[in-house]
Amino acid sequence: MRSFGLAALICAGLAALAFSVGGVESFKSAAATAAPVLLSRPNSTRAIAFESVSQRAEPFAPQTAIPFGLDGRMRVMLFASNLSHSAGETSTAVTAEAEDSTSARYPLTVEYVGAVPGQVWLTAIVGKVNDNLGDVGDVLVGISHHGMSSNRARIGIGHIGGGPPDDPTPTSTPTPNSTPELGSGASLHGKQLFPADNPWNQDISMLPVAPNSTNLIASIGSNTGLHPDFGTVYNGAPNGIPYMVVSGTQTLAPINFTSYGDESDQGPYPIPANAPIEGGRNSNGDRHVLVIDRDNWKLYELYRAFPVNGGAG
Repeated sequence: MRSFGLAALICAGLAALAFSVGGVESFKSAAATAAPVLLSRPNSTRAIAFESVSQRAEPFAPQTAIPFGLDGRMRVMLFASNLSHSAGETSTAVTAEAEDSTSARYPLTVEYVGAVPGQVWLTAIVGKVNDNLGDVGDVLVGISHHGMSSNRARIGIGHIGGGPPDDPTPTSTPTPNSTPELGSGASLHGKQLFPADNPWNQDISMLPVAPNSTNLIASIGSNTGLHPDFGTVYNGAPNGIPYMVVSGTQTLAPINFTSYGDESDQGPYPIPANAPIEGGRNSNGDRHVLVIDRDNWKLYELYRAFPVNGGAG
């Protein structure tokens, strides 16, 4: 990928960056914990994007000649604001995904993330087009960073046109992907729990039925109801697993494993002394403890957890 001359190539798009976001100053003032924003053309959902080698604009052929490389898949360069890597982060901290007209989703391999020369607020992202994407026309592309998802912008693969409908335009300031609150059972404000390409965030409604689906359902029981373990009471205590949200400065507590220690991260963990325990402090059940570090976006789970020395460990 060539970085020289990049600012000149995108100057036309940058000249109109006042579209709906208030210009460069609004990007500078955005909180570091806000979601990244993919740049699109003025009054359009079409992304500002270039082929990373020739730096030509769309449509992007699925295959292209790569100098000094054997992998001929197209690499597309996108641009985002409010996206800054922490020290030591690699390109894998950013994930990208495309959706076609059939609602099928395809992860794009992110190979480069870096600042645009002379534009400290602007980040370039280079992603390799998925091997299963052919001449599909328009796709909606979005990126995620630290569990926060961007808007989705449109690019043409093979040709321009068609594709899925644009995402709905928010009618008010959205709360998803904002900073979670602190405390027991605190709101996560819709922050996405896993990257966009994680199986838990995939739309499977259009995928074919698994060959072994009938046997799996029969083994569970096709007439068996769900057994939710939340919102109920068992043995006089709330059922379900509570959780607590802490900041990145939470004091770390040592963990003494009496079972399964060889299968666990050794700690210490940011577990507060007052962290809620499944079933209550006097429970004789599973006694799960779940704590979310909102700043490092990491989940800590304990099973059969018992506080030691008043919760110091």
